[in-house]
Amino acid sequence: GKTLGELRWRESTGINVVMIKREDHHIAAPGRDEMIYPNDTLLVLGTDHQVQQLKELIKPEAKTTLPDFDEVALYNYSISEGNELTGKTIRESGLREKANSLVVGIERNNERILNPDSNTVLHANDDLFIVGNPTLIKDYLLHFK
Repeated sequence: GKTLGELRWRESTGINVVMIKREDHHIAAPGRDEMIYPNDTLLVLGTDHQVQQLKELIKPEAKTTLPDFDEVALYNYSISEGNELTGKTIRESGLREKANSLVVGIERNNERILNPDSNTVLHANDDLFIVGNPTLIKDYLLHFK
């Protein structure tokens, strides 16, 4: 009965909620205003330690089987020199709104930034790791050259 923003799981554990399965409905790349309800199944992304922290926070009553999340995958995208995404923040990129996806990592100058803040500025030669529907992500990123 609380929103992801109210729960502050990303801030407290570093976890990203990638998808919510609610009965037969899948909510990919849910926003901070998305509510969590009893019996929701969550697909999360984080380190083993972060996942354990989240488990301790929510303490599920019973183990459930994982649903089929075929429409969600990890997608890699390299920002080339001159790409229109260069200089934009993750938020300004529109990936969440237009491709219903999340940037969950950036590799920059042989360093990895995990769960980057939405205000992180994108640079040429960044490798983005994006979670969402690969078809939607590819279709959206085709607009950037």
